[in-house]
Amino acid sequence: MKRVEIERANKVLNSVLYARSIDSRTCTLITAGTLNLVYRLGEDHILKLYILGEVMDRRDIEMSGFNLASSHGAAVPLVLAAGCESSVPWLLTSLVGGKDLRHSAYLKGVASKQLVYELGRELKKIHKGLNTLRKPSKLSAETAEALSDRLLALVNETLFEIPRETALARTLREARTIIENSDMEGLDYGILHGDYQDKNIVTSSTTVRAVLDFENIRPGLRHQELVLENIACYIGFSSSQTECLQSAILDGYGLPEEYRSDFFKAKGLYQAINLIESLLSHKNYWTKLAFCTTSVNEALDRLSYIFKNINKNSIT
Repeated sequence: MKRVEIERANKVLNSVLYARSIDSRTCTLITAGTLNLVYRLGEDHILKLYILGEVMDRRDIEMSGFNLASSHGAAVPLVLAAGCESSVPWLLTSLVGGKDLRHSAYLKGVASKQLVYELGRELKKIHKGLNTLRKPSKLSAETAEALSDRLLALVNETLFEIPRETALARTLREARTIIENSDMEGLDYGILHGDYQDKNIVTSSTTVRAVLDFENIRPGLRHQELVLENIACYIGFSSSQTECLQSAILDGYGLPEEYRSDFFKAKGLYQAINLIESLLSHKNYWTKLAFCTTSVNEALDRLSYIFKNINKNSIT
C-alpha cells in the first residue's frame, strides 16, 4: 500500500481506539493484504479496514454476510459497529479464539472425520442464510453457457500474457480443457460464501468456532464449496482419506444420497473452476510467479497438488 493509504488507515485506527477506550498498546496488525488491513484490538475485538477497490461495497457485503449467516445459526463473528472515516470504511467484530484450519492438529488425526463433518454443517447454515439474497436454482442452459464463456475468456486472456511453458500456464490449460468438456446445465446455482477455505475457518478441537471473510459473496455453483480439496487446499490427503473425509463433509451438509453421484461426477469441474477463480483473483501475483526461471517454485506447490486431483476427477 502507498504511504497516503497507510496514513489514512492509521487515522481511522486511532479514531476507533479512542471511541472505544482501547489502549493502543494492545493493538496488533494481523493481516496486511493488498486490499485490507486487519487489526486485533485487545482481547475482544477485530477491526477490518477496507483500503482499496470497491471499499464500501465490500464492507457492506461482508457485514450482510455475517448477519445473514448468523441469523441461521452459523458460527461467525458478531458485528459490533461499522463506519467510514477519511474515505476508509471499517468493520468492528468480536474476536473468536482458536486456530485456522491450516494449523488444526485434528484435521489429520483420529478426530478429522468429525471436524470435516462440522465444516459441511456450517456451510449449510451459511448457504441457508445467503438464500435470502437469491433463491438457489438449477443452472439453466443459457446461464451455464455464459458462466463457461466467462471462465474461458479469463483463462485465455491470462494465457496470452504469460510464458507458455510454465507451471501456471500448463495448469490453466488443463483446467480450461475440463471446462470445455463439461456440461454445467442442471447444477445447483446460488449465492456462495466465495472464500470458504482453511485460512478463513477458525477451529478448536473438532469444533468450527467461526467462519471469516464474507466480502467475496457472489453467485456460483453451490457444491463447489463442498469439495474437500477446495476447502483444505493447503493440506494433502491420501486417496483413502480424501474419500472418507469428502463423504463426511457431504453428511454434515445433508446432501441427499440420490445427489451424491452427480456431485462426484462434477467434482473435477468444481475443482477446475475453484482453481481458475483462485488464481485469477490474485492475477498480478501469479502472473509474476509465472516468469520465475526455476522449474519448481514453492508457491506453485498448491497448483501441482490441485492439478493432480483435477485429473483424477475430471469429466471427459
